[in-house]
Parts: sequence; structure tokens; C-alpha cells
Amino acid sequence: MKKLLVLSVMIIALALTLTSCELLFPPQAYQPPRCYDEQGLEFTSYENGTCYVKLVEGHYYNYSYKYKDIVIPAVSPDGDKVIHIGENAFTNSEYLTSIVIPDSVTKICSFAFSGCDGLTSMVIPDSVTEMGAAVFLNCGGLTSVTIGKGLTVIDRIAFQNCESLYTVAIPGNITVIGDGAFNGCENLNSVIMEDGVTYIDSSAFSNCYSLNSVAIPDSVTGIGSGAFFKCINLSSVMIPDSVTSIGEYAFYYCDSLTSITVDSNNQHYKSIGGNLYTKDGNTLIKYATAKTNTEFTIPDGVTNIGISAFENCKNLRSVVIPDGVTGISDSAFEYCTGLISVKIGNGVTSIGKRAFGDCSGILYLEIGDSVTDIDDYAFQGCDSFTSVVIPDSVTSIGLGAFSGCDSLYKITNKGDFDIAFNMYFGGYGNISHYAKIIIDKKGNKAYNNADTVEYIETEDNFLFEIKDGKYTLIAYLGTNRTVTLPTDIDGNEYAIYKMRGVINVIIPDSVTIIGDEAFYECYSLNSVTIPDSVTAIGDSAFYGCDNLNSVEIGSGVTSIGKYAFYKCYNLSSVVIPHGVTSIGWGTFYECNSLISVVIPHGVTDIDREAFYGCESLISVVIPDSVTSLEQEAFYGCKSLISVVIPDGVTSIGYSTFNGCTSLITVEIPSSMTSIGYWAFNECSSLTDVYYTSSEEDWAKINIDNSNDKLTGATIHYNYVPEE
Repeated sequence: MKKLLVLSVMIIALALTLTSCELLFPPQAYQPPRCYDEQGLEFTSYENGTCYVKLVEGHYYNYSYKYKDIVIPAVSPDGDKVIHIGENAFTNSEYLTSIVIPDSVTKICSFAFSGCDGLTSMVIPDSVTEMGAAVFLNCGGLTSVTIGKGLTVIDRIAFQNCESLYTVAIPGNITVIGDGAFNGCENLNSVIMEDGVTYIDSSAFSNCYSLNSVAIPDSVTGIGSGAFFKCINLSSVMIPDSVTSIGEYAFYYCDSLTSITVDSNNQHYKSIGGNLYTKDGNTLIKYATAKTNTEFTIPDGVTNIGISAFENCKNLRSVVIPDGVTGISDSAFEYCTGLISVKIGNGVTSIGKRAFGDCSGILYLEIGDSVTDIDDYAFQGCDSFTSVVIPDSVTSIGLGAFSGCDSLYKITNKGDFDIAFNMYFGGYGNISHYAKIIIDKKGNKAYNNADTVEYIETEDNFLFEIKDGKYTLIAYLGTNRTVTLPTDIDGNEYAIYKMRGVINVIIPDSVTIIGDEAFYECYSLNSVTIPDSVTAIGDSAFYGCDNLNSVEIGSGVTSIGKYAFYKCYNLSSVVIPHGVTSIGWGTFYECNSLISVVIPHGVTDIDREAFYGCESLISVVIPDSVTSLEQEAFYGCKSLISVVIPDGVTSIGYSTFNGCTSLITVEIPSSMTSIGYWAFNECSSLTDVYYTSSEEDWAKINIDNSNDKLTGATIHYNYVPEE
């Protein structure tokens, strides 16, 4: 018995010893056999005589110049058949320019070649039946790819950001083009899809900026959300009869889209006038963004305007929503910045989130008597309309529904809302933050700051503010598209300050000065006629009037203030009167559409930033009267081809012509004594400088640093200008 007890204790002790040994020296995990070849490839064996391949970690960078071209063998050095290319197998192998995949390979795992910028072409053999996600992600140098006949699915983001891919052929064996498969292939201009593809997944071709047309084969049944998002050059789409579902935002931001055509046999969708509708005609899904029509009436039978249906339609000026429509979906008209007039019919009950968000041009808004719900941010950023009537049917105004409506001066409240002035933080969608007048359901008028300010509405719908005995015109509340401003107000002169609510303006002869910020950020303004009686245009007078495309400046104007036409993006031409002696600081700053300008004799100074960022400016004539060109005066005028600097100019300021990348020739007079830092920096096309004096005089000019493009050009000395 004692022997048995001793034996048991010994067994227990041995077991404890073994256990503690295992704790101190745990068994090693199984390591599958590996072998290597002279190219730096690592082959990892499976248990069935096959293996997968990848590049030895760190090896490629040590031998990158030796192994730019890799041929994967069908059999490893140990005799295993190569069937898979491993996950991240060649990720970020930036020097890799070509790779040959053998017919033995059946699967390419996720991220296998992602970030291989040097890879220019790829042939996926017919043997490959499975390809993981992001296999060629960020292969920026890939120009062509051949997809084999064994593959059935192009997985998600497989070719995302392959920026050099120009064309792709998708064979009939492919059934699904995955989520984001070709997203960001910004130079892809041709996609050929054979019959066989059944589903184009979400964002499959989003941000393919160069894609101008696409033929969707008859086999496709579904198009995912955002499938062609931001294909900004896509001009037409044909939907075959096989398609049964189209996701939201499928053609969102397709800014060149003029036509969506649907096969007449399609049982789910139809096309009317090149726009996309449900088959029953109840929902308008997508209006072709780039149509040139300026007016549109929603067709009879439509009850719902779909999500983002009109989003970013820049040409649309007027839309009529009839009584048959009951719902306006989220973002339906968002960013329709050219939209001026909106009439919402009496059948509409709900206006969705951001339905008219950032429609900065809307002047005339009529909300129907059946609307009950104005959702969050419905009119956010509609900063041109000056008045609104809230019908008594409205029971809910969402968060920020009218935020940023900084021209909304008059509110007629027919409902039971307790709307008061300056209710910015959440009160009824911030509707009254900028209000001057509020009219309640009984017709009672209340005026903002009534103890210090008086307001007058004239019979012809002009709104004046009276403060400290001074009259200021601040808005037009009417519906006429062309208005002549009053000659006076009850016999009193008036100033114009941050005028709102106008499109085309004629200023009367009684006005002599257009004061500072007179039409500051009047986004609705298209044209203005300034009479000869006006002698001065003040600082920032038309600042930020980004729809202003026509200005007639009378001959009496002698001064134009700084930033007078700042960021008037659509202003294409302007004639500066002969009486003007100075072009002020930033006068035409970033007038992106300005093509040509004639500066009259009499102007002596072109101030700093005068034409800064006028990127469409092709030619400018600088008269002999000018004596100085101040800093950054023509900075970033990237279309400017040649400049003649007249005799009499002694200095060119800092960065005056910096970034004028198309500038080829410059004529510089003998009067020149100094050229500032970066004056001709980034003038990459500058080849010839014509100088009207000798080489010795040229050497005397003080030319500051970063003017290599000027000094490196061919200098033609003793140049005689043509008369």
C-alpha cells in the first residue's frame, strides 16, 4: 500500500514538472514549409502539394533595381504548384514595372499589388477565378488591364485610384462590378461591358471624371447607389429593359449629363424628355443635370420629386411644382444656384432636408397652402430671397431650415408660430435672424430695432431704412427682373447699402456716387447700368456678386475703389472710362471669367492685386500713362500670353506676374530700374524678353531673387517696339 502511495506521488510530481516545463518552454506554433527563389519570392506550402507566393518582406527594396520585372513560376523551387498570390504580396513595391502570372494561379488575394505605382500593365490569366478586394488599389501608373475569362466578380475597390487607366474591357464572364471597383480612375474615358454583368455596385465608377459615355448591357439588373457619382463628363446614359433597381445618387454630380434614355420595354423605369422617372410616372428620379432649359414644369402625374433629382442643375432658372406633387425629397434642388423662381403647388405637404439648400439665386419663393413640414436645412444658404410667406398649414419648421438666408428681411407668418426677431439659435429654423419686418396672421407689422430705426416700403416694392435722418436703400421686395432704382425717397437723397433682391439694375441719373458695399454679396445681381452722373464707385461696391456678368460704367466715373468687383466670377468684360486715374487694390480680384480689359490713358497706377487670379485674362493693354505696377497686380493670370510694359514704368512689384504660366513674351522699357521678388516666378512658358535698351543697361536693373524664368529667357536687346 505504501509503495502504491509513493508511486502515485511520483507520477503527480512528474506531471507537475512537465506542466511547468511547458509553461517555461511553450511548444512552437506550426510553421509551414517555405522556400525562396532568386527573384526574392517567398513560397509558402499548403499540405496538398500547392503553395502561395509573395515577395520576401524587405527583399524588394534591397534588390529593387535588379528585379523590376518579375515572372512568377508555376512551380516553387520545392516542387509545389503555385495557386495563390498572397494578401499584400507585392504591396507598395514601387519599382515593380511588370509581372507575369502563370496559368496555375486561381486566386489573387486582397491588396496583392496595391500601391505598385510603377506597374503599367496587367494580364489576369483565365485560370484566376477569385480576386480579393483592393488588389490594384492606388496603382497610379497602370494604363491597361486584361481581365481573364475565369473571373466572375471584380471585388470592391479593386482598381480604385488607378489614375492612368484610360480604357477597360469587362468580359461577359464578369457578373458583378464591386463597390468602388473603379472609383477615382479619373482618366478612364471608355468602359466596354459585355453581356453578362448583372450588377454595378455602389460607387463602382464614381469620380471617373473623364468618362463621357457608358453602354449598360442588357444583362444588368441593378445599378447601385452612387455608381456613377461625380462622372462630371458623362453626357448620356442608356438604361436597358433589364434594369429593375437604380440606387440613390447613382448619377449624382454628373454635371455634363444631357440625356437619360430608358428602353421602352423596361417595366420599372421610363424616360420623358431625357429625364428619368419610375414606370408609373409618380416619381421624378433624375433630371439631366446639364440640360440647357431655363424653365421646367413638373409633369402631370408626378407625386414625388426624388432625392437629389435636380441637384446642381446650374442652368435652371424657374421651376413650377404643380398641385399634384405631394412630396419634395431631400436635396431635391440642392445647389441649383441659377434657380431664381420657385412656385410650390398646393398639393405639397413636405419639403425635405436641404431640398433647396444653397440655392443662392432664389429670389421668388411661393410655398403652397398644403405644406405642413419644412424639414431641417430645407432652405439653408438661400441668401437672395428677401421675403417669405409661411402658410397657416405649416406645423413644423426644422432645424436651420432658413439658416444663412441673410437677405430674408420680410416674413409673413400666417400660422400660429411665435416668430420674433433675432431668433438665431434654433427658433423656427433661424428664420428671423436677419428680418427687418414680421407680419403676423392678423396683419400686424413689427419692425426690428424700431426704437432706433424706421423702415419704409414704397409702392414699387423698395425697402428703405431710415437711421439718424439718413435714408438707405437695402432691398427690393417685388418680382420684376429688371428694376430702375428710385430717383429719391420722398424728396430725400439716399445711399445704397448691401442691396438685396435684384437681378438687373438700372441706376438713375440722380445718383452720383455708388457707395462702399452698395451691392456687397448681392448674389442674384446679373447686370447693372451705371449712368454718366456717377463719379465714383466705392470700395467693395460689387464685392462677391458672383452672378454679375454685365457692367456698363458711365463716362463720368473717375475713381473705382478697392475690391470694387472682388470675386465677380462671371464678369467677362469691362470697359474702364477714360476719366479713371487709378485701378485700386484688388479691384478685379479673381474675376475668373474676365477675358480682356482695356486700361485707358490717364491711369497712372495699377495697384496691388488689381487683377489677381483673373485666370481667363488673355490680353491686357497697359497705357503709357502708367508709372508703376504694384505687387501681385496680375498674380495667377494663367491665360495671359504676352505683356507690353510701357515706357515710363520704373518698377515691377513683388509677385506682379507670379503664376502667369502661359506668358511667352514680355516687353520691358528702358525706364525700368527694379523688378521685385518673384515678379515672374512660375512663368514656365516665358521664352523671350524684349528690352528697349542695351545689354549694359539691362545689367543695371535690380532684379530680385526668384526671377529665374525671366533671367533665363532669351533677352533681345535694343528692341524697337512696333508703332
